[in-house]
Amino acid sequence: MTFVFITDLESCAYEEERVLSTAIGSIAESNASLEKPQLIGQYMLFQDKASGRREPIFAESKLKYSYLHLPSKLEHVAYDLSAGYNKNINWSSAANVKLDEFLQWILRNRHKLPQSSNPAEKPLGTDFVTWRGVLTKLMVCNFVRDKWLVGATMFKGTIYLCPYYDTEESVNDYGNLFSYGGHRFENYITRTEPKKAQCDHFDAATKEEYSVVIKSKVQSSSGKISLLYAAEIDCLDTGKTQRDAADMENFVEIKTTRRMHHENQYRNFCKFKLIKWWAQSYLVGVPKIICGYKNDRHIVDSIEEMNVHRIPSQCSEFWSRRQCMNFLQQFLSFVQHIVTDDDPYRVYLFSNEVPNMISTRKLLNRSHFQILPEWYISELTKCTTKE
Repeated sequence: MTFVFITDLESCAYEEERVLSTAIGSIAESNASLEKPQLIGQYMLFQDKASGRREPIFAESKLKYSYLHLPSKLEHVAYDLSAGYNKNINWSSAANVKLDEFLQWILRNRHKLPQSSNPAEKPLGTDFVTWRGVLTKLMVCNFVRDKWLVGATMFKGTIYLCPYYDTEESVNDYGNLFSYGGHRFENYITRTEPKKAQCDHFDAATKEEYSVVIKSKVQSSSGKISLLYAAEIDCLDTGKTQRDAADMENFVEIKTTRRMHHENQYRNFCKFKLIKWWAQSYLVGVPKIICGYKNDRHIVDSIEEMNVHRIPSQCSEFWSRRQCMNFLQQFLSFVQHIVTDDDPYRVYLFSNEVPNMISTRKLLNRSHFQILPEWYISELTKCTTKE
């Protein structure tokens, strides 16, 4: 497994640099939309947090689902999110990987991918391959000032987008506990069997992630951009069974946040957190979010069920679905315009280091930025040569 870290971006040699404006006014006029996300596959990932070992499971017969099991009353509960916490286990670095596991799924499941009009030149039949997390960052870019760095490589007509992370960024104990607490809350309110009453045994050092593979399109007056992306999903809704896992509307997302006591706290929640929750759910077609409100002692004392479709109107003072989708469409079009070398070893970097501006660098030396592993390049080349 390859971990991707960025320590000194300024030292990278590059051929050229271009910029894309992210100013709100420049994206308000078009009306981009997302075609209904379609589930085409799934896989699991077993993680040992203590050792860092990651083991993907692709056989559908071995997939395990979690099922929502809420208490009869959502108020006056007491779920301790710090129970079993070990500060020596890093819960904040799980995302520091490339596309490797998703690429393994792609090679095993090419028959499930969108049909290509030109299999030799574009065998995957999609414009982009990426994680949902990358698309989420792009959708909220105008409203949430988190810095990010994304690499792009075109190979056989498809552009692969990969996030990079910073090793210099130290993981503080509060942030680590926050990540652990989310996993702990999931354990309290989900079961591995639909009708199981008791909580499952909780192993504080391991985690099983269920991921879905989604195909969709961003549609606008300038055309359609096809997407293939993977996303971790929390659980099936109450009353659902394994047979219901074929429809994304039967899943829910699980979140936690600090209890709010002042109007300003609620406004910030709408401006900076709900937009991310909405974008994550919207991209995969999940209609419901279960939110646990925690106090300063990391204890969830109440739970709320949120309707994803109502969130944009709830937050309309601060952001809109239209603005988020318009910028996603604008960015993806910008990438298509910039990334013209169909070369698995060519990497373009996109970053939002400067406010209201995204810069791109065409690297001379791919070094540790290379997105596609050799085994993937070789196998996809071999498959398409046979065809």
